[in-house]
Amino acid sequence: MIAEVLEVKLPGPIPDSPSPEVQKMGDEAAHAPGSEQLLQFLDRSTGEGLVIHLWKDQEGYDAFAARREELTAQAKERGTNIVSRRTYEVTYRS
Repeated sequence: MIAEVLEVKLPGPIPDSPSPEVQKMGDEAAHAPGSEQLLQFLDRSTGEGLVIHLWKDQEGYDAFAARREELTAQAKERGTNIVSRRTYEVTYRS
């Protein structure tokens, strides 16, 4: 499993519910082939947060590369600052 972890800073306080455009972008990423889970951790008062996108494998992550860049550009146009982006191999025990 692969984890893509983004540290983000959104403009101003975050509304209780995302706009339809933002919702659509998140839904598209969450339901991309190979996507396992999309988690968002947001501090609504500051606009700071983490986005953790879990991918089944490296191939799924890589296959989404072009669309990821398009969605990132759209987010930046809406004022979102991606402070950092890292990828990790995920191991866990249950």
